[in-house]
Amino acid sequence: MPSNVQDGNTVSYSDSNMNTITAAALKGITEVMDVGQGLFTQNFSDTAAAAKEKVTAALNDQVNALGGTAGLQSLLTKYFASQAVGVFGGNVSVDQILAREQGIIFNPNMELLFNGPTLRGFGFSFKFTPRTKEEAEEVKNIIRVFKQYMAPKTTTSGAASATSVTYLDTPSVFELSYKKGPGGHPYLNKFKQCFLENMSVNYTGEGTYATYEDGEPISMIMTLQFKEIQPIYDEDYDERDTTVGY
Repeated sequence: MPSNVQDGNTVSYSDSNMNTITAAALKGITEVMDVGQGLFTQNFSDTAAAAKEKVTAALNDQVNALGGTAGLQSLLTKYFASQAVGVFGGNVSVDQILAREQGIIFNPNMELLFNGPTLRGFGFSFKFTPRTKEEAEEVKNIIRVFKQYMAPKTTTSGAASATSVTYLDTPSVFELSYKKGPGGHPYLNKFKQCFLENMSVNYTGEGTYATYEDGEPISMIMTLQFKEIQPIYDEDYDERDTTVGY
């Protein structure tokens, strides 16, 4: 077992702002487009009349959201003033003008929205301290195997000649698991299939270069960084599974 056993599940979220004016415009545009879908199934004049009604309603919603005609005129004045200041290198927004003049800003109606799942990464560090030549050879083979199977494979598939390396095959996939005896560990996380993204070996595990007679380092630290190839979904948690799951 590695010295540091831990896992972490992450889901991506982000802040989203939509003020009342934008929301009213979005609603009006959506309704107009819904009406437009009936152009090929209804009478054109009826559809045009319905679209006109929706546009008028959307404009009224916009004006009402701004506090009526006076509110619309005030907002337009501030907008054009901010644009005019920008011509001279100023960077003033409508919100800043409102905050300075009236101590108010547009309500951003902030919400936290789901972006999507993420792919988990796992790091492991193993320290090897071989005591004999045979153990040193075994450590060397372990390091070599990880290096070999994380590397992309050359292939001649679809190539014009056997010597072409135009294409590369995907490196090997690793299947990881914590073990307790012959079976899986009931209290540690499970893994989906992973790629080995990064590997490093420190051949001076004790901080100084020291080897046995034939050159075998007396201490080595191998660090592996895996990343799962699929995100975790709720359906991955089987109710019959008594472990902590993924």
